[in-house]
Amino acid sequence: MLVSLSPEHVRAASRKRRTILHYDARTVATECGGLRAPEGMSLADAYRARLWGYIDTCIGQLDSIHWDACFSDQIAFCRRGSLPQESNPVFHALWEQGFDAYDEYISGCRKRGLECFLSHRVSGPDVGGVEPLKREHPEYYIWDWTRMTNFAVPEMREYKLGFLREIMELYDFDGYSLDFCRHTPFLEPGRQWELRENVTEFLRDLRKMTLGFEEKRGHPILLSARVPETAEGCRQDGLDIAAWAKERLVDSLTVGSRSFEVDLESFRQETGSSIRLFPCFDAHHQSDAYADPPAEVLDAVFSNFWDQGADGIVLFNLYACDWDTYRRTCAAPFRAHRHSLEQVLPVLGDRALLAPLDKTFVVERRGGYPWENGAANNNRTKQLPRILKNSGAPETVFLQVSDPVAERGDLSELFLDVLVYGVLPGDRLSVRFNGDDLAGETEDGVADRQIRPLQPEYVSGYHTGLLPEREERFTRVRCRVKPEAVLRGRNAVSVAILRTPDYPNLAKAELERVELHVKYGKTV
Repeated sequence: MLVSLSPEHVRAASRKRRTILHYDARTVATECGGLRAPEGMSLADAYRARLWGYIDTCIGQLDSIHWDACFSDQIAFCRRGSLPQESNPVFHALWEQGFDAYDEYISGCRKRGLECFLSHRVSGPDVGGVEPLKREHPEYYIWDWTRMTNFAVPEMREYKLGFLREIMELYDFDGYSLDFCRHTPFLEPGRQWELRENVTEFLRDLRKMTLGFEEKRGHPILLSARVPETAEGCRQDGLDIAAWAKERLVDSLTVGSRSFEVDLESFRQETGSSIRLFPCFDAHHQSDAYADPPAEVLDAVFSNFWDQGADGIVLFNLYACDWDTYRRTCAAPFRAHRHSLEQVLPVLGDRALLAPLDKTFVVERRGGYPWENGAANNNRTKQLPRILKNSGAPETVFLQVSDPVAERGDLSELFLDVLVYGVLPGDRLSVRFNGDDLAGETEDGVADRQIRPLQPEYVSGYHTGLLPEREERFTRVRCRVKPEAVLRGRNAVSVAILRTPDYPNLAKAELERVELHVKYGKTV
């Protein structure tokens, strides 16, 4: 089926969006034991203060909000209709005061001139008990330890359509987003691509529904989906993005979740230019060893996104307000981790503002995700960490650099940091950048709380302030790099460990970090 879209719909889908906030609004009410109202403030006003306080600090950069407020199949945050309702007592107290979260999201966005989407997690694990629908209809689910939604079951798809249809009848959102990344699987593992048509058929039915409500409401109602960071990852999870584009089933894709590295070119090859692509950064489930990264790392990540031709950037799992409001409304002491996003929010949606800023370009590490059984979120294909060969043969990783470093005349510093575990007395590290040998200064005894050498990586979702001090120490090699050696795009970094003949049997050295630091201010 080829969907017919009105000129108004096409214009709305093509509208410029610099920054999109994917907002997990449930945490506003539930974190730290539950929202509380300060003296002289109603609970509804406290919720509003928490909800909009953060948004209003970065209103000049935001264009759209995707409200993460329609969980799985059994949780909605609205008080109208017959939909299954959120069980948290804060929401019930709000409803008793006549407060409807969905109405607040819509009216607040309209007041601020922001696009307002509702995001639906297509699959979800049980948290605190099995959801009633899973007990009533176990045949709707992939019934292993995950108990995840099974899109291959027609009755499950119809249930979801009815769930979303009632929301559309009651509330006037500008669009809807299907989150295929938050939890996987949603098709039987091992048969995802074989069963892909079930997801595509669901999207056909949903698109038909949204277009019907679009005619009824008198304005465009857009459809988006959140998918893995590569076209191959979409294939592994059973998402036929080429068919979606051919049939015009979605207007945009949020690409990835917690990965610094996305492959937008692979999406362009599959979908052409008809679908807008928005790479995503998750501030909570972050890339391994880069929790709470400095602004220079984030500036490089966002700059790389734009350099690949991103149509906008999605921010996910950010804290929800200014710190003063957080302290006044939080129910328990909150250990604040001031995030460097405070520094980059004013600039991340504008390439011209990012261009002159210092950046640290990094090679991404692997690391787990709490709820994944598919390609989305797992970061399994990332390049680091990597065991260095005792034979002295080099290991090569690739570093993406968006800045035209060789053409800049305002560099103050340019150096490569390589961090290695397991360097023994007498060992020597060899580092090459795009084929050139680099001389470097070596420092032993370097501490790094986020890295567990020769062990499985941490499951994402931690913050640096919560990590224990570690006894392991690392060796860092800092190498000066000539500006003309740095390519805009893909750069090869080769590292080898050169050992003496009497190194201990079974000795292992592991390459942990590779970072290119680019600092501006004056000519090198």
